[in-house]
Amino acid sequence: MKLGVVFGLLVAACGSESNSAVDAAPDASLDVDAPGIDAPPGPIRVTALRGGTPRAGTRVIVHDDDGAPVSDLVPDADGRISIDADRPRTITVAFAPEGPAGDRVLTFTVVAAAPGEQIVVDARLERPVVQGAITASYTLPMGTVGQEMDLGCVRRPFNNLVTEATVDIIETCPQGGTRFNALLTAVASQQPAAWALFEDQTTAADGAIAVSGWSTAFDSLPLTFTTPSVQLSDFSFGVRLALDGVWHDADETGATSLPQAGEAVSLRLPSGVGEAFHLHARAAFGPPSGDGPVVRKPDVTAHWLGTTPPAPDAIDFTALDIPRVYDLGRDPTDTTGRTLTWREEGTPAELAAVDGVTADLSRFASNVLYRWQVVAPHGATSSLRLPTLPDDLSARMPGTADHSIELALVRIAAGGGGPAIRAQAGGWVRTAFNARPPVDAAFTSVVSSLVLDE
Repeated sequence: MKLGVVFGLLVAACGSESNSAVDAAPDASLDVDAPGIDAPPGPIRVTALRGGTPRAGTRVIVHDDDGAPVSDLVPDADGRISIDADRPRTITVAFAPEGPAGDRVLTFTVVAAAPGEQIVVDARLERPVVQGAITASYTLPMGTVGQEMDLGCVRRPFNNLVTEATVDIIETCPQGGTRFNALLTAVASQQPAAWALFEDQTTAADGAIAVSGWSTAFDSLPLTFTTPSVQLSDFSFGVRLALDGVWHDADETGATSLPQAGEAVSLRLPSGVGEAFHLHARAAFGPPSGDGPVVRKPDVTAHWLGTTPPAPDAIDFTALDIPRVYDLGRDPTDTTGRTLTWREEGTPAELAAVDGVTADLSRFASNVLYRWQVVAPHGATSSLRLPTLPDDLSARMPGTADHSIELALVRIAAGGGGPAIRAQAGGWVRTAFNARPPVDAAFTSVVSSLVLDE
């Protein structure tokens, strides 16, 4: 199998050629055999961005067949670099420490990047820098019990005792670097009852908006469910709409048991709002047959609804034809702690349907947050061995404990396959762990994932 690490990545055309890299065999220690990859010779073009902007101090590292660094390169002023290659390569992007005290550190690796591919690493970190705040004043409509304010990057609920709500504007919020949209939703009986949209707000300084009137115009999205053949412990489903390329939550609900087969439920969308829509559902399954309790994260299915207001849809949990993953842990024979292993349960057809693997490793050490994210093709073995980094970046290497590790198998149900995952690697990490695919990802995805806390 092939593995790598990834953090918020979206594909785009990259240009500028600088700093050639080695042309060595694929990284065998990372189990990179890249089936189905037959790209023509040519450079791998990488663009490294942080929130859409190039960042000083970014490094691009190419690894040899043992995972050791053999080239340590610097992108140009636009964050671009071309890496000469005539076969798939393992590439790491190491961003400079961020935050007031350099307390946020991000590393990204993609395995089996093919010659001729164009990859954009657009990184996103937790604990983002606050750039300001927006305060909304309002009077809730009669009968509602609270409101939620969604900036696309931040969503916060407020109860009915609040008539003024403040939400921080973080550095990943703005569109075009300085502006954002705010969607306010008043809630009654656990469903949206009214909404107000404030578009093109500025982050130049702390701002204020006043809701002078709420709209009660909604489009209904009827849904039906098919009862799954496996036991569910809980489920949730919801719908999002995109504004200026950013997802905003419109409606979401959950329960401890799945509706009966054929039972209809409905979600509500603000009428006439949104340039794209995304229906998502999440269900938590019991442990594999014959095994005891395991640490499981819910399986996720994300249905793309396209760029027109959605028509009635159905969620069939029996169609999650992807292996379940469990028993995630460290390989005890690898004393470096670099190798993760897991087990997969599925039919041969389900195993063959997996397009890629994503992983997210995070830990705190000496008040510093380290994140290492991975994207890789799916292969015959259920293991992942991380490469090594240059000596001056050794603090980023995961130890043998004190990590939170999330791992997911991803299937693209229509269009793209493995190359699409490599092309939008960061987007697929977000899909796997937050059910938010890239806005321009015009295909359905199915994800099976779990988490390990060491």
